[in-house]
Amino acid sequence: MYRWLIKGYCPFYDRENRACTIHPMKPLACKMYPLLYNPNTGEVLISRECRWVNDALNSGESLGLENFPEEVKALEEALSRLYRVKVRIHR
Repeated sequence: MYRWLIKGYCPFYDRENRACTIHPMKPLACKMYPLLYNPNTGEVLISRECRWVNDALNSGESLGLENFPEEVKALEEALSRLYRVKVRIHR
């Protein structure tokens, strides 16, 4: 899902205007970022590639899924589509 990231930027990110060019129709992978799902293990990880996550962790803040309610909703939708079942992630 995140193979689009090239040199730290999504191809839909307008560096000059510092904005997403497809924001109204973002794919689920974008909506769930910085949450990453590993289909091989079932793990949900929080990416340190996200500047906000990295800054928060470096300042000693503890982060969990409860910090990402909208992203969790997008992840649940992605997993529901992937596995064709209703998915609810416990936070």
